Amino acid sequence: YAKRNDIWFKQGHFPDRLFIDKGGEANVYRKDENRVVKLVDPRHIDKSMTPQKFIDHRIALFNYLFPDSHYELMGFMRDNNGKFRFVVTQQYIQNEPIKRQADVDAFMKTKGLERTGRQSYSNDLYEVHDLHEKNVVRYKDGTIYVIDAVPKAKHVLPFSVVEKDTALRST
Repeated sequence: YAKRNDIWFKQGHFPDRLFIDKGGEANVYRKDENRVVKLVDPRHIDKSMTPQKFIDHRIALFNYLFPDSHYELMGFMRDNNGKFRFVVTQQYIQNEPIKRQADVDAFMKTKGLERTGRQSYSNDLYEVHDLHEKNVVRYKDGTIYVIDAVPKAKHVLPFSVVEKDTALRST
């Protein structure tokens, strides 16, 4: 399906000269002056993560919680080590790391989440992990963005998290 629909990327499609950074689960490349591409290993953090679960939970929940820095699924590939990778794109945000934890706490509180650990936040519905200084950044105008996080639903949700906020919060 992916090859037939031209959403399967070959090894080497993203050249080293465009490489920006590497995190625990993704390699990041510059797509153009406004976008980055992330080659994400869906099983790096959770070995039981299936591709469908990654789309339904990680991408959809991230996009629900952080629409200003949402992911767009471009396709799939295998990296040089043969690992299956999701290819996602995201807005490139010129930024500086957040220096004060209180700023992150206040931002996450606007999302209805309270700090539960050094890099973790939660409420009754979901948890968000991995919010360290490289993943939560401040744009030059002061706006805070989460550019990478590990969101998890605490319960099996009876509907997609991308439905209306009021429906999600009413469960």
